[in-house]
Amino acid sequence: MITLFKKQSVVFQKIWGFILIFLFLIVINTFFFLTIHPFLAKTTTVKTSCLIVEGWVPDYCLKKVDSLYNTGTIKRIFVTGGPIERGSYLLQYTTFANLGALSLQKAGIPDSVISVVPAPLVIKDRTFTSAVSLHTWFLSNKITLTDANIVTLGVHSRRSLMVFKKVFPECNLGVVSVTNHSYDSRRWFLSSEGTKSVITETISFLYSLISYQ
Repeated sequence: MITLFKKQSVVFQKIWGFILIFLFLIVINTFFFLTIHPFLAKTTTVKTSCLIVEGWVPDYCLKKVDSLYNTGTIKRIFVTGGPIERGSYLLQYTTFANLGALSLQKAGIPDSVISVVPAPLVIKDRTFTSAVSLHTWFLSNKITLTDANIVTLGVHSRRSLMVFKKVFPECNLGVVSVTNHSYDSRRWFLSSEGTKSVITETISFLYSLISYQ
């Protein structure tokens, strides 16, 4: 009888253990789903007259750049980006840097304000390569960048800021995350585009965090 009671007690403890583990996983997953998007889609700006624009972003992000320029505080805009890998034969320009710059010019921003800084074709580390290309461009043109805000899309912003700070440790950098119109950022996990963006960017952020230490 005592042996049976002990066995029942062990089983009971195991069941409660599994329940507690299950509840803990639910709490962790809920925390992840509620916080990961605002964590990745970070916006934190600095006082500056310069913008760094990632040229691959969609047109509505460039409208944000135009609105920032129209505040009257922006004097220089540096557009980065690598080669356009599809459709480049149909376009006047072959890099996202050129395409983004032309779009900003069409929006009414003077050409004298915009600097095009294309990056070479790479298989990985595209953001890092764009940042390095921009740093090299500054050195070649004997320009010292002291501060700037990066304009990019959605959940890419935290990683962009981290990578650019690695390349420009002497600069005071901020970032503007433009909301991705492809999905509802509050319910990103209910759409394939949102899920793909958040999971891919989470993995990329962790990779960059480890690689660029």
